[in-house]
Amino acid sequence: MLPICHVALVLEFSAQHQFFEKMNLKHSGNSLHEIYAQRDAHVGDKYKFFQADVRLHSAEKDFVVSDFLRQKYGGLVENLEVLDVGCGGGDTLVKFCDWGFEPTNLHGCDILESRINQAKKKLPDGVTITLGEPSDLAPEQYDLVTAFTVLSSVTDESMRQELAEQIWSKVKTGGWGLIFDFRVNNPRNRNVRKLLPEDLKRYWTNAESNTFFKTLCLAPPLARFICPISYRLGFTLSLLPFLRTHFVYAMQKTK
Repeated sequence: MLPICHVALVLEFSAQHQFFEKMNLKHSGNSLHEIYAQRDAHVGDKYKFFQADVRLHSAEKDFVVSDFLRQKYGGLVENLEVLDVGCGGGDTLVKFCDWGFEPTNLHGCDILESRINQAKKKLPDGVTITLGEPSDLAPEQYDLVTAFTVLSSVTDESMRQELAEQIWSKVKTGGWGLIFDFRVNNPRNRNVRKLLPEDLKRYWTNAESNTFFKTLCLAPPLARFICPISYRLGFTLSLLPFLRTHFVYAMQKTK
């Protein structure tokens, strides 16, 4: 049934694909900064929180991630050391602060200085934000390492595996790696590539059989069309697995 999602994504991103084609950018050197800068200028308010579809997707993600924290930690998160890789503007870390994480135990890293500056404006004192890659940080220091829509932005397989291994290397023994990303390719946008749980199982060694997996998020083109008309209908359609384009996956690390 996944072809339905493929069709929706093709319709949604065809214009975006044409835009990136004009830019003729590749994932290397400063071009990543250019891609994000041009993307920000191109998408406008599409991903702003006041959009009905964005609110739906945010609520779905919050529910699934908080359910993971309930199942694995009993909701006791105050003492967890957390690293958010590709923290961007700090939205995930802000959410964690709201959920009761101790700010001094929260850490984020990103390679874009503009995103780091945005995050620092939002976050309370005590949260540590680092400009750089996860390889710049000490290994096995964190109970929970998150990466939300990060690996799908790395289209080269060897680079993606290297980044995934860097993320995994920061997880303590007994800790968890937690990924939120999309599982459906967009053939019209070559700047991203789908990620699957099977990929993470290959990238992450020394892992427990103890995992967590949930699909979520109504295909964005459908959500963008339906939710402004009927948020309830958008939510109802998001309950159909074959219309979900994203997933949350977590794996626990052994010795």
